[in-house]
Amino acid sequence: MEMGFRIEMDDFGTGYSSLGMLSNLPIDALKLDMSFVRNAFGENRDVRMIELIIDIADYLHVPVVAEGVETEEQYLVLRAMGCDYVQGYYFSRPVPPEDFDKFLIGRADTNYKITPSTKKAHMSISRALTTDFESIYYVDVTTDEYLEFRIDANGDLEILPGGNDFFKDVRAKLLRGVREVDLPKLEEATSKARLTQAAKREEAVRVSFVRLEGESPIPCSLQTIRTRESDCDHVLIGVKRAKRPE
Repeated sequence: MEMGFRIEMDDFGTGYSSLGMLSNLPIDALKLDMSFVRNAFGENRDVRMIELIIDIADYLHVPVVAEGVETEEQYLVLRAMGCDYVQGYYFSRPVPPEDFDKFLIGRADTNYKITPSTKKAHMSISRALTTDFESIYYVDVTTDEYLEFRIDANGDLEILPGGNDFFKDVRAKLLRGVREVDLPKLEEATSKARLTQAAKREEAVRVSFVRLEGESPIPCSLQTIRTRESDCDHVLIGVKRAKRPE
């Protein structure tokens, strides 16, 4: 790096690459594997994972390059999500070295559509990380699908598989073992109606409760954090145990 070289993490999302590596290695850029783009715009059409990787990378000040962009729709959506750079057949197939100068000159006056980037959600991610939440859930309140994050013992951020029904899977787990007197307020705070309100910025959800683990009462808290300013369909939920005084 002192000699002027840049270090880029290629094919991120495959093999042994992980979000934890971004905060531990001197990476200048992250290249998102083209499989993410293909999956996001494929039959299931789910861009949540790309959005979150872009947001977290932005929080860590690492620019993102999306590989394998082949259509104008992919280009415009990725740019709107805040992806820093895109590459792929949408712009050009590989060009032989002897034709490269001619290619650049021929493309000098090409005007691609420009779409303004949305305000990134990295503030919500950074707030979640710096507030010591043990579990973080990114919930789509229209479809009930969710992604789950967890901070491991080393302080690294892990992305877990998530699922298709937050209210059936996670909510049931959150309510399990809660002290009876706290159960009604936690049920109300994690209801679909309440979280839908939080996604629309009508009111943040903050609730303290006690979970009983054996004979030990464990003070806990749950809080929602806003995501993108223009996004009324998703909400970020953080859950943590209260720190005990030393």
